[in-house]
Amino acid sequence: MLLRLRRLVRATSLWVVVVGLLVFTSSGVASATPAHNSNTLGLVGAWEFTGDANDVSGNGNDGVVHGATLTTDRFGNPNSAYSFDGNDDYIRVGSQFAGQSEYTQAAWVSLGELDGQDPVHIILNTPSGAIKYQHADRTLRITPTEDRQGGITSNPHTDFPHLYDLDIADGTWFHVAVAVFSDNTANLFVDGYQVNWDSQGVDGGGTGDYPVTVIGAGERSNYAPYIVGDFSGEIDDLYIYDRALSASEVLTLATVPEPNTALLLGVGLAGLAMRRRR
Repeated sequence: MLLRLRRLVRATSLWVVVVGLLVFTSSGVASATPAHNSNTLGLVGAWEFTGDANDVSGNGNDGVVHGATLTTDRFGNPNSAYSFDGNDDYIRVGSQFAGQSEYTQAAWVSLGELDGQDPVHIILNTPSGAIKYQHADRTLRITPTEDRQGGITSNPHTDFPHLYDLDIADGTWFHVAVAVFSDNTANLFVDGYQVNWDSQGVDGGGTGDYPVTVIGAGERSNYAPYIVGDFSGEIDDLYIYDRALSASEVLTLATVPEPNTALLLGVGLAGLAMRRRR
């Protein structure tokens, strides 16, 4: 009788721990805004693409989807990323994110095949600056605009292109983040780690005005075709900050685990412990 009582106490205690773990982990996931990223200081836009293109930062910058389709994310979860076919697929956010003297743009990206379309794929285009991929020479191109208004204050306008040769196969997920400073310098991070630019320069001959924020393309205001740089591939967990993130902050963005992983791990360990106690 005493042995049975001890076993009951041990089992009850273990389940208390399990329930506590479930409450702790699930509440931790629920309290984070957005769900995949706990770093919200300066976060002005967040699109995690879990079933839609809504902005989960709380700032109301929801995207309007044109042609892009939901697909599996890097963890294999269905309807948790957007796929772009390189032919008029894009997500229009609006005229937000102009005037950012400093900013960070970050996203998970998987490149698709070019298939003969526009040689420049635009991952994200805002009035303050863009992340582009030149497929022909496999180069990331970061272009802060001097006026931070998409180049609409002068014609031609000035960009500050930063180029990085990206040696990664099509169809492979990678994380890209760029932190841009008020002096138009920038830090680039690939898979969470800072890399050195292959070249930096000044382009004073920009004639395309881009006053609208678009994911997966660029939208010009001054001449047709208005939608350019159609992206081919998948994009997920895209964030925009109104400040330049530090290296440690970017690393956290790039290595954040799949939501509920800690919860599932805790349940699995608790179940294993229960079996061993029998």
